[in-house]
Amino acid sequence: MHNRKLRLPAAAAALLWVGSVAGGGDQGPEDIKEFVWQVYIHGIPFAEVSQYGVSAVPALLEMLQDPEEQAHWPNIVVTLGMIGDKSSVEPLLERDAAGTPSRS
Repeated sequence: MHNRKLRLPAAAAALLWVGSVAGGGDQGPEDIKEFVWQVYIHGIPFAEVSQYGVSAVPALLEMLQDPEEQAHWPNIVVTLGMIGDKSSVEPLLERDAAGTPSRS
């Protein structure tokens, strides 16, 4: 009987924790800059990128013009590719032709 009394609160706590970790609720995607600043050991998560959509493209292209963002350029380019908007193709090609790529 005592064991049953502990199971219900433990199960409720576990469900609340899982919901907070999974980003439950009505939270939208984080800021696109914060997203591309992260290190993704297993690769950039497509499911998260798909939440941004075309509206993130101008900010990402602007970040590619900023030398201070150079450490994040690989994540920015991959994110743009995952978004798949045709408007980012020409700026990426121009950027590639304009400068020497960094080692990263």
